[in-house]
Amino acid sequence: MPTPRRHALLAEVPPVHAALPVVAAALVALAIGAGARASGLPAARSLVFALVPAALLVTLHVRTSGFLHDDQLAATLPLPIAPARRFGLAAARHARGLAAAMLWLLGGIALGAAPLGLGAPALCGLLLDALAVGVASLATEPFGAAVAARLGRRQPPGSWAEQLQHKLGGGWTLPEAVVHLYAPAGSLGLAGLLALPVQLAIDRAVDGHALLVGLGAAMLLAAAIAVGLRLAAPVLYRGGVFEAVPWLREAMRTLAGPPVPERASRWIAAVADPALRLVLLQHERLTPAPRLRLVLLLATAVVLALRGTPLSAGEVGLALALCALWLVPAAALLRHGAVRRAALAALPVRSPTTRARALLAAPVAVMLASIAIRVLRGEA
Repeated sequence: MPTPRRHALLAEVPPVHAALPVVAAALVALAIGAGARASGLPAARSLVFALVPAALLVTLHVRTSGFLHDDQLAATLPLPIAPARRFGLAAARHARGLAAAMLWLLGGIALGAAPLGLGAPALCGLLLDALAVGVASLATEPFGAAVAARLGRRQPPGSWAEQLQHKLGGGWTLPEAVVHLYAPAGSLGLAGLLALPVQLAIDRAVDGHALLVGLGAAMLLAAAIAVGLRLAAPVLYRGGVFEAVPWLREAMRTLAGPPVPERASRWIAAVADPALRLVLLQHERLTPAPRLRLVLLLATAVVLALRGTPLSAGEVGLALALCALWLVPAAALLRHGAVRRAALAALPVRSPTTRARALLAAPVAVMLASIAIRVLRGEA
């Protein structure tokens, strides 16, 4: 029988930086406040429909990593822990992460819509619209991970699944890992689709219209599909997790580059503090194309600040994506925190955590400042 400690390894959550859901909620609030100022409630509803799935996509990997990606899962794979137990622990982690992300998003929506003077019923309708996507994601995101486990195995030669792996991958990664490029985002797209009838019903109720029979039937069908997906997820997961994880780990090692690390950048070598230099070096080596990510983020922030047109939803979505592109590698960086602290424990140096987080958040702060400038300029 597996010991409680073995289960605890799977239940542990990596100390991922809390800036991801906060930044996503802040950008959603700015988008609703700026984009819905002229058109009011209809524009706010459209922005909630488009931006809530995009904001959830920012923290999707953090929420679902316990199903297939986590180091703890790979380390405990040889242990006699049933797949159902593994799925249950990962699903519990996912539910907690989704609840935290939704709380931030609901706060951001309320903050962004408050100056519009929509009234309590309309504001509650917007929050319920967003909550519908969150409830649907509670079923579709574990299902996406289960599909990735099922299709992330070595498929029989000549089968349709094997041909699909090669066509969708294009040689960019291992065929067995191709599904991981599509399943996560597809699960959120499916959540938005399932939430749509509920959102339409909520909006009609807020506007004082009766519920249409067809819309009620669509809601029941969406609910049945969501329940079916959630019930099917453990079955699919059980049939593929033990074969999919080794292929996924091999793909992650392949994408990580050669075993010999590259030389550190000159600017990192010029940092006097050895503890901070270690963190910066780890970030550079754990982040694919870090300079390109930083340049894209800062250049876009400058362009957004200088443009004279009102802030659009597309611009907010671009800013959200670039912030996520910059912040997501922090998850891998912070997972090495214990090793880093052990290496620095015997040295008379200060902890670099606060300074490293400040440096990591600085480009995002620049982006938020540029968006604030656009919003204030539009109000003037």
